[in-house]
Amino acid sequence: MQKRGGLEYIKSDDISLFLKVARQDNYLYYIFFKTLLETGMRKGEAAALQRKDIDLKNNYININKSLDFQVKEGKDVFGKNKNQ
Repeated sequence: MQKRGGLEYIKSDDISLFLKVARQDNYLYYIFFKTLLETGMRKGEAAALQRKDIDLKNNYININKSLDFQVKEGKDVFGKNKNQ
C-alpha cells in the first residue's frame, strides 16, 4: 500500500497478487473487485447490480443505480448513479 494526499491505495504491480488472494479467500469478493478494476465502476454501482443489468451475450453492463453504504434510516438504499 502507498499513501498520497491522505489516500491509501494499492500499487499497480500488486493488483494481480491482490486478486489472487481474494479469489482464494472469497470468490464473491474476487468477482466484485475484478469487476471494479475491469470496468472502472464505483463500488456502490457494482454493489447495486442485478442480474437483469448484465448482458453476457453482448458483453454489456447497464449501470443505472448506486447502493448507498451510509443510508439513513427510512431512506432508499438505492439511488441514481453519479452520472444520472
